[in-house]
Amino acid sequence: MKDHRADYIKDIKVASNGWMKSSGLFPDFEGWQDSYGAFTYSIKEKDVIINYYC
Repeated sequence: MKDHRADYIKDIKVASNGWMKSSGLFPDFEGWQDSYGAFTYSIKEKDVIINYYC
């Protein structure tokens, strides 16, 4: 049974890469890293995580 998560992440990165470069909103964006990571956190950390990325 094939794990499709890597394909899903690739599709997201390809689509968002094109948008980020063409939108002009992120002029310093050069591209995503070659791989990706996944992390798990407790729901109690939700606000900390959101504030970190926003």
